[in-house]
Amino acid sequence: MRSTDGQKLGVSIITQYWGVYEKYLEDCLASIKSQTYKNYEVILINDCTDLPTARNKGIRQAKGEYICILDVDNKLTPEYLEKTVGKGDIVATHLQFFGESNGTFEPSTNPTLEMFKIGNQIDANAIFKKKVWEDVGGYDENMKDGWEDYDFWVRCLLKGYQITVIPEPLLLYRKVDESMSVTAGRKSAELHSYILNKIKLLAS
Repeated sequence: MRSTDGQKLGVSIITQYWGVYEKYLEDCLASIKSQTYKNYEVILINDCTDLPTARNKGIRQAKGEYICILDVDNKLTPEYLEKTVGKGDIVATHLQFFGESNGTFEPSTNPTLEMFKIGNQIDANAIFKKKVWEDVGGYDENMKDGWEDYDFWVRCLLKGYQITVIPEPLLLYRKVDESMSVTAGRKSAELHSYILNKIKLLAS
């Protein structure tokens, strides 16, 4: 899908799907089609490789000034793009959980590097300028066990980019018992150590 109104393309939505996750694709695409902001393209990556490699692959193809990462099992509320595109270097929102549990995730409005040293502050599903991704060298493809988004946000902050959080639950986040985020949590100490060591190296 691509804007056809002659405007410069605003945002490229990158969605990876494969295997059992294909069952969520129709709902995910329906949420994109419902957007009040129409100046977008969708890049679907049918690839079961690790997330950082697949995301980098999709972003390399992107024509939009902004990138929206959207996991196939999640959905956007209709005003998600309208309220996030063009609002900063990196823009996240509050999350509304659905599926096997409900509730919300409400990160700080302007999370800092010091806060990220304690732990990840925003979700992987967010908006950022493509030039930010280019400047920091994309996602670290060595992080095949997860937390590649946490590492990416940290490197963006180290480069001087800012993260803005819209205090509205604009992203619908599906909660399931077994997911890549749950699997990554089992290796949390190892992954956190990897990111903190990278902070020390890049900040020195």
